[in-house]
Amino acid sequence: MDQTKKNIWVKPARIVAKTILFIILFLLVILLLIQTGPAQNILRVKAVAYLQKKLKTKVEVGKVYIGLPKNIILENVYIEDRQKDTLLSGGKIEANLDLFKLIFKNQMDIQSISLDNITAKIKRQLPDTAFNFQFVVDAFTTKDTLTTIADTSSYFISIPSVELNKIRIIYKDTITGTDAEAWLDHLDTRIDKMDYEHFYFDVPK
Repeated sequence: MDQTKKNIWVKPARIVAKTILFIILFLLVILLLIQTGPAQNILRVKAVAYLQKKLKTKVEVGKVYIGLPKNIILENVYIEDRQKDTLLSGGKIEANLDLFKLIFKNQMDIQSISLDNITAKIKRQLPDTAFNFQFVVDAFTTKDTLTTIADTSSYFISIPSVELNKIRIIYKDTITGTDAEAWLDHLDTRIDKMDYEHFYFDVPK
């Protein structure tokens, strides 16, 4: 009787084992395909379409590399603001973030970010009191990530590792009367807290 019971479970166990093995092999094949040139180009097209739909503005990406589940590299990037002026353009953006949270939950969980040869135009013009990159933050922010204090919503971002190389920043704020331009050759630091709304950055020495 014991031998008969064992034989009954042998076939289902083999089926389950083969199914699990097939799933693992399938995922490995997908991961390998993602590393190929044609697949990367498809990902680039999909990424541009996703960003344009998400941001509702013009987005161009020359090359994209996605290493699941957390690494993403964008090269030759161009993003317009809502006034059809350049918001960001340049060489390479490399980020370590949770892609699944970004795609399915609209949450930005960034562990590290690296920018190389990038030009950013930050501006705030009347009658609008928000910065021209506000729509980007809003697009990837859910209501439950906002902290309300005294009827004022503030969204904080922390980035454990930040590396900037050859960065040009053009800053124009008609509200405060600031018109400046800055160049940064290299910076390697972290951001403990960034409050974009109040333009507050907590960067350690």
